[in-house]
Amino acid sequence: VNVKVGVKYAFCMCKQTKTPPHCDGAHRGTEITPHKITYEKDKTVYVCGCLTSKSRPFCDGSHKLIKP
Repeated sequence: VNVKVGVKYAFCMCKQTKTPPHCDGAHRGTEITPHKITYEKDKTVYVCGCLTSKSRPFCDGSHKLIKP
């Protein structure tokens, strides 16, 4: 995901969003909250799409261990 300086991002942690990796509010009614972050510079961040990363919402390479 290309992120921009000063923009607040909310990455999904509930695995229910219809707009991955971004939060769409699907967590409402649960105790799960999105990971909110504002970046200090423009950059690319690698966000987990396989939902197995131990450092969610960020990718840690866990998807490489998933067998097809």
